[in-house]
Amino acid sequence: MHPPKPHRLKMPLNRLATPTTIMSRPRFAAFNLRLFLPCLALTLLCQTSAIYTKDLMHHRLKHHADDLLSTQHVSRLRSANGTNYQDFEMNASSSSAMWSGAKISTFTRLEQEAEEHSKQEQFLSSQNHYHHHRHHHQRHQETNQHAPSQPTTSRKTKSGLLIESNLDLDAEHTGEAAAASSIDAFGGEMDLLQTSSTAPRHHERKRNRQNQRKQRNGRLHGGNGGGSGGPGSSGVTSNNGQRQKLQRNALRLLNRDSDSQTAPNVGGLFPQLFNVATRASITVNATCGQSGREEYCKLVDAYPHKKWATQCGICNAHSSDVTKHRPIESVISHNNMHDQWWQSPTLQYGRHYEYVTITMDLKQIYQIFYVMLTSANSPRPASWILEKSLDGVNFQPWQYFGRSDADCRQRYDLPGQNGKYLFKNDTEVICTTQFSKALPMENADLHVSLLKNRPGAMEQTQDIMDFITARYIRFRLQGMHSTANLDNSVYWQLDANSLEKRSFYSLKQIRVSARLNCHGHAEKTRELAEKPKGQMEFSNLESTLQCECVHNTCGPDCSQCCPLYQDKPFRNGTTREANECEICQCNSHAESCFYDPFLRRGICQDCQNNTTGNECEQCLPGFYRPVGSLSTDACLPCECSTKGSQGLCQAEGGQCICNEGFQGRYCEECAQGYYGEDCRKCECDSRGTVADTECSGLCMCKYNVEGETCARCRDGFYDLSGDNVDGCSPCWCSGLQATCSSAKLSTLAFETLNDWKVTDITLSQMAIPTLDTDTNSLSYSMFDLSDVEAIYWLAPQGYLGNRLTSYGSRLSIHVNWVTIRGDTSGKPTAGPHVILLGKNGMKIAYGDEEFTRGSSAVINITLEENQWYHVPAQVQDIKTRMRRTDYHGTEVTRSHFMSVLTSLEAILIRAAFHTDQVETNLERVIMFSGGTELGGVATTRVEQCACPPGYTGLSCESCDFGYIRTYENSSDHHQVGRCKPCPCNGHSNSCDLQSGNCGNCMHNTYGERCERCKRGFYGNPLQGTANDCRPCACPLLVASNNFSPSCQLKTYSIMDINPVYGVVENAEYICTQCPPGYTGDHCEMCDDGYYGNPTEIGNSCRPCDCDGGPCDVFTGKCIICEGNTEGWHCERCKMGFWGDPSVGCEPCACFEEGSDSAVCDSTDGQCLCKPRYAGQKCDECDEGYALLDQQCIPCGCDEFGSIDAHSCDPENGQCYCKPGVQGLKCNECSEGYFGLKEESNGCTGEFKEIFFIF
Repeated sequence: MHPPKPHRLKMPLNRLATPTTIMSRPRFAAFNLRLFLPCLALTLLCQTSAIYTKDLMHHRLKHHADDLLSTQHVSRLRSANGTNYQDFEMNASSSSAMWSGAKISTFTRLEQEAEEHSKQEQFLSSQNHYHHHRHHHQRHQETNQHAPSQPTTSRKTKSGLLIESNLDLDAEHTGEAAAASSIDAFGGEMDLLQTSSTAPRHHERKRNRQNQRKQRNGRLHGGNGGGSGGPGSSGVTSNNGQRQKLQRNALRLLNRDSDSQTAPNVGGLFPQLFNVATRASITVNATCGQSGREEYCKLVDAYPHKKWATQCGICNAHSSDVTKHRPIESVISHNNMHDQWWQSPTLQYGRHYEYVTITMDLKQIYQIFYVMLTSANSPRPASWILEKSLDGVNFQPWQYFGRSDADCRQRYDLPGQNGKYLFKNDTEVICTTQFSKALPMENADLHVSLLKNRPGAMEQTQDIMDFITARYIRFRLQGMHSTANLDNSVYWQLDANSLEKRSFYSLKQIRVSARLNCHGHAEKTRELAEKPKGQMEFSNLESTLQCECVHNTCGPDCSQCCPLYQDKPFRNGTTREANECEICQCNSHAESCFYDPFLRRGICQDCQNNTTGNECEQCLPGFYRPVGSLSTDACLPCECSTKGSQGLCQAEGGQCICNEGFQGRYCEECAQGYYGEDCRKCECDSRGTVADTECSGLCMCKYNVEGETCARCRDGFYDLSGDNVDGCSPCWCSGLQATCSSAKLSTLAFETLNDWKVTDITLSQMAIPTLDTDTNSLSYSMFDLSDVEAIYWLAPQGYLGNRLTSYGSRLSIHVNWVTIRGDTSGKPTAGPHVILLGKNGMKIAYGDEEFTRGSSAVINITLEENQWYHVPAQVQDIKTRMRRTDYHGTEVTRSHFMSVLTSLEAILIRAAFHTDQVETNLERVIMFSGGTELGGVATTRVEQCACPPGYTGLSCESCDFGYIRTYENSSDHHQVGRCKPCPCNGHSNSCDLQSGNCGNCMHNTYGERCERCKRGFYGNPLQGTANDCRPCACPLLVASNNFSPSCQLKTYSIMDINPVYGVVENAEYICTQCPPGYTGDHCEMCDDGYYGNPTEIGNSCRPCDCDGGPCDVFTGKCIICEGNTEGWHCERCKMGFWGDPSVGCEPCACFEEGSDSAVCDSTDGQCLCKPRYAGQKCDECDEGYALLDQQCIPCGCDEFGSIDAHSCDPENGQCYCKPGVQGLKCNECSEGYFGLKEESNGCTGEFKEIFFIF
């Protein structure tokens, strides 16, 4: 035989075969690839990953190592169009292989020969690599012989999902048809490569395998009957175009796989998909042969336009021949030794066998991506439902399947959709007609992708993940093609009985491609021998799968963050985001934490090393860290004295927190004011005790202090202070010898730039400064008062008046000045900084230094008598040549200072500081009261005196009400004020002591001595209190209910009981001018003929509206109504009366026999008449009735003889007759008349009759 022509295997370098594709092909074609594996091992060493290379070498060297050394190889490499391609020419004596379908550049013959020699050397060097891999493979094969192996392959779907296949690829078990099996990935089929061989040795092996398959099919036939009853045995063949299409699909998948290996993974991690059906248990409610021997036939001979022979078989579950068994377990078994399948009973045993339910328990909860069915010796089910469940009880539909749109609508009330339908949402359930055809008659595949064309498929949203999550899968088969009478059905060529024998379901394989739900945080799983406790889904399992969690997640399914990685809430990994769990900041002191949604961070748990806090950053009470330590350092126990502390210390540095009376780092010594081993508190008050005698046992008080512990000021002294040598300051109280204490004040401050003026020391000249808006200060040029050297700022009224609350506080002054530029002989001047002028005529000043540096000053002055001095009255100006003793008078005493603060009349602020000064500027002047700083501690220097009668104020500086101040001269530069009472009975604050006349009388009094109450007030003004004259309440004080303008005091005082109101009143005054309608001492009641409640605000007394009759004093309801009237105001007639209520009402007087009631209309007196009666009183007969005494009988007039048959005389009943008619009822003709009939107008006369005769 001639050797076969060599075939060229071409493929791009970046898309070289990997275990994903090579190991997925059936074994029958594997030997054809042995010729190029040495070259592949060498050339792929730098192109493929380590694991792919290892898997490739192990798989191929295991079977074809012996044939490699005798084979000659030639390899050729070329780079074209930016893509590297590798061409292999494999020459062998017995076989050759070809792989095509990739994009290959066209080589000319000359190009091939030119490159052949250079590439041959590279190929020969690959043999050295082969020997190394062969030795490694032999050791690996020996190891695998001791343990059962299940070949697996990994593939990726179009969406990048890893698929792990655990199908047995052995040719003895799978057969040649496995080469054409496909897996649906998002609807796109991932077809496995088919290989073909032209070598005789290959054909010989192929024939051997076909013979073996025929032998197996013969066993399925049962040995008798006409033909095969098992699945079709014809191999899957295709032309070159179909094979190239399959190869192109595979290469595109390899390219995506290569890209995914090189692209960085920034999203979540997901386990590989694998067939979970092999781990499941499966049940069905009907199986062929369960009750004994059953005969069936294939449906192939019933299909029109096809001429197939009848093929029948036997199924019997009780037969010793296992090939006649049809167990449901065979559809999920990966070790089907007898090529079994499941089959349902035919419809000849009952029409109910068209409804069969298959239930799978996957034993664990998975995320199901694909469900794949392969029929055996019957067509695919025509109508069925795919359902899911988590508990095996409550099932929900995943998808409906129907023959046609009509079948979907009739069975499931849903329109039929094809395979290209785009889902509206991730959980929509449809009815698909994609697999609606009856062909192929056997070995048909049915692929269900649960993610295909759904909006969230690529993102793997939470909704779609929940939708595909299940443990139980149920197949509810509800219709066969052989029973269809709808659209898309087949017109079968057999009668009904024969067709029923051919009507059954069969399944050869069920695959469920799924993965564990690892929440996007694991790409690997592992088998667990022990089941997780407390999880019901693992019941009855020998082993379970568990995720190998990453991203710092924990749990069997990575559904929670690990104990120390809870700084953010747990989130599922997505295709875009890994969402890793982040470690809590516990400073290495904790092993777990929890997420606090309020703080949005992790909180450490069970802090160790004596730490606490959200991050274990703090020390527990009783522990500390040395200064400079890190937060990761452990906390040390506090080293504190047991006597001086509770064992606690500061967390940083370890300074012990001492008990009262102790101090020191370790609280080992007594604090100041404490003594003894136990550091007892010294009994003496240190503020009032002589220095160094506080703890002597016997308190030695300062001069103005008293008490056993020297804690109380002596009478006439106040403000106990340790800074005071005498302990307490004497009370001033305006020289009245009163006791005092420290006033309780709040710190306030006052400042303004409004209404300031410029003047001299005598206030004889005035000038107005200007406001500089740029600097926000007052400015004055020194030219207006050029003849005056001592220029001062004059404070406005806001700083003046009673300023006793500023005693001990601060006066802050901010000023600056401008001098003439140039070298002059000028010099700084001296003078008082502040001059205070009191109402008592005293002028005191503070400060007199020169400012030699700069041209601005901030002067802070304490408002106390220290360093203040008197300014003599004769000083008119302070000249530069004047000596300080000229204006610096005697020292100011506390009494002087307090008397000035009592009533400040002027404050002068220094404005002149230099002899060459041309301008002065005032920035701020702040006067504090109650303290020295806003928000600071209030001062205790202000006294609160207990003033004698006639005096008031903090220091008794003011006269009380009813007293007038008089001044007396004194020998110490000021006048002394005295408060004397006015002879005004305490009702005036001013008076003329010489004439005795009072000024403005107050307290509702008037008179020369305010001895009378004003009009509208009553009382005794001579009692001398503010409440002597009280307003008249007649009866209330409010104007709307005070009805008397005057009242007077009674000559007696009694307690009167008001019988109307039931209250006790003080009747010491009488309202003298109550208006009409009011009565009582206070106009508190309504008089007779009036009603109301004067004691109610807004109410008054109003006249009774009872036509002169009395009414209720409070409500105004009339008490007596005359003239047969009634009502609140006698405004209506009584029942049975009518008329005008204001005049009087008369009885109705209805005729008893003619009226229904004795009551009539109250306005017109009309009675309610019975039938046949009329008139106001119902004492007349109605029209058509007469004879009242006979109860108004009907008139009964003759209709031919009366003018009106319904009218008669009501008195006697006489009807009104026509001419010539007579009688009570007008029913007879008068004498001489005749012919009373319907058409006549009464009776006819005699003369007329005679005329008629003639």
